[in-house]
Amino acid sequence: GRMLHGAAGIAGHLGHLPSPEADGLPCTCGATGHLEAIAAGPAITAHCARLGGQRADRLQTVAERAAHGDPHAMSAITLGARAMGRALGGLANALGPHRVVVTGGVPRIGPLYWDALCAAFTAELMPPLRALRPAPPHGGTDAAVLGAAALTRTLPLHHPHTTGAAT
Repeated sequence: GRMLHGAAGIAGHLGHLPSPEADGLPCTCGATGHLEAIAAGPAITAHCARLGGQRADRLQTVAERAAHGDPHAMSAITLGARAMGRALGGLANALGPHRVVVTGGVPRIGPLYWDALCAAFTAELMPPLRALRPAPPHGGTDAAVLGAAALTRTLPLHHPHTTGAAT
C-alpha cells in the first residue's frame, strides 16, 4: 500500500531489465540489451524499420500499418509485446503479486500488442500464479498524472544518500 522508491530512487523502472529479444541493441541508458531497447514505443518504431518496413515517425503510425496487415509492423509490435510479457511474467514469478498493472502509451496501441503481451506473460508463470493476468490501471489514461500527484502524498521508505557517508 506504499510506494517503494528504491535506494537510488529508480525502483520499478523495468525498462532496464536484460531482455534476450534486445540482445546487442543500444539502450537509452548507454548499455545494450535492455527491455527498453525493444519494447518501448521508439524502439518498436525503429525495429519495424530494421525489419525492412517503412520508416515511421511514431509508434501510432506503426500500429496503424499493423492494423492494415503490414508484416514488418506486426512483427515489431509483437516482438516488443512478447519481450515485455516475458519480463513481467518473470517478475511475477519472483515477486508473487496479486495484481500486475501495465500502463503507458504502448499498451494502448491495440489488441495486437496487448494479446501478445498477455500470452507471453501467461506462458512464463509458475503454476500457483497461472490465473494472474496483466490489467490496465484503474486510472485509465490518467494513471501517470494520478501517480505523479500521489507522489506528493507519499514519503519514501528511506532517504537516498547522495554521498557514501553514513548519517
